[in-house]
Amino acid sequence: MKLIASFVISMLLIFLLAEGHAADFSLQENESENISSFQWPGFYSKKSELCTLPNNGEDCSEQFRDHLKIESVRQGYLVELHSTQADQHVCSFLFEMDNVGQALIYKTHFGPVLIQRNGSFLEISSKGIDPTALGLGVCGAHAEIDGLRFPLSSKVDGRR
Repeated sequence: MKLIASFVISMLLIFLLAEGHAADFSLQENESENISSFQWPGFYSKKSELCTLPNNGEDCSEQFRDHLKIESVRQGYLVELHSTQADQHVCSFLFEMDNVGQALIYKTHFGPVLIQRNGSFLEISSKGIDPTALGLGVCGAHAEIDGLRFPLSSKVDGRR
């Protein structure tokens, strides 16, 4: 009797483990589908988390908002960024970006600027390009675009 009970319990555990793996796989498939069907256009806004006052370095994140605006254009997407950071230095650009794979890309002779979906955020990556010194000219001396993140939950279809 113990042998039959052990066998039944073993089979039940195998079944439950298999169901768990199937559920994990199906979540991965759904997440992949969500990423590939992601709609870029929108207006994303958040408080300027990197903002500090120039005279004393105090936090000014409640006084300024960073925004990322993405619009469809004929050949890709028009992307506008504005971010207030350390010493109230600003990163700001208006680029026409191409949709390549699952990212928006702006190619420069210094390297690419990318916007990718990373979990529940849109993340900007400049892969080590200095946005000031190399002539990209989009940031003040104490500001950086690499690693800026905008929560997907902040997306609105029209500008507020």
